[in-house]
Amino acid sequence: MKLRALMASAALAMAALPASAASVHECAQAVSRCDGTISVPLNWNDPSSERITVAFAWLPAKDAAQGTILANPGGPLPALPQIPTLQQALGPVLDRRNLLVVEPRGLGKSSPLLCPGLNLTAPETISTCARLLGPRAQYFTADQVVADMDAVRRALGVPEVTFYGNSYGTLYAQAYATRHPGSLAAAFLDSTTITAPDGYALWPMRTRLDLLDLVCERSRACRELPGSASGTWTRLVAHLRAQPDAEVPLSSLIAIGNSLQQPVFGREASAAATAYLRGDQAPGRRPWSSV
Repeated sequence: MKLRALMASAALAMAALPASAASVHECAQAVSRCDGTISVPLNWNDPSSERITVAFAWLPAKDAAQGTILANPGGPLPALPQIPTLQQALGPVLDRRNLLVVEPRGLGKSSPLLCPGLNLTAPETISTCARLLGPRAQYFTADQVVADMDAVRRALGVPEVTFYGNSYGTLYAQAYATRHPGSLAAAFLDSTTITAPDGYALWPMRTRLDLLDLVCERSRACRELPGSASGTWTRLVAHLRAQPDAEVPLSSLIAIGNSLQQPVFGREASAAATAYLRGDQAPGRRPWSSV
């Protein structure tokens, strides 16, 4: 066991080294979109484990490249079909930045996990799928995905990346930043998926006031508001039940419930609720979609 641990540590150390000229993937020399694959271990902590294939697309900048954007559109869904959407979101930035999109393992062209007949509304098909996939399914996780992403970065000879993540893609961005900080120039999170204090995402997403407290605690301005964020929101709902306000119908609060765990939205909503309860209704009466 000690020998295997030493071998794993050595392999991980080697993986952190820059790619040599001989090992650089052919896509690194492309002048237009290049789709490729690399072989990676099923379990990055065990280099001798089964090998799987991870697919990616490399889109060189239109002009002289000033860096590389590693992007994931979220889901979790296959990423490669969403490249046009990513290009639209990033716009003219791609004139001077390369775009790298890595298909997360288990999806699309990256060793997909397939369960014929799976129906997420039929529990018996889910248990059948679990038996079919077996124990190897435990390695199709965010920590392994970002190790794949960093392996593609090395294979292309890219020194560092800026990670653009949308929705569930922000979970990959956070995982990448935690595990590969030396390869990260910056990160841009769009529609952030919240991670709990233990570092894991809470899934499925749903209205949870403890998440409102979590995003508020991570902001100095929000922390300085009186009471807890969840308590303030609860008091606002109770107040509006007792004293209805046509400009702040309870239905509007219900509609935004699933957005309270979004950092910016949750903090702004907490500030608006605090102001409303203090007698300043203006922030709470503006359209909640703009909060």
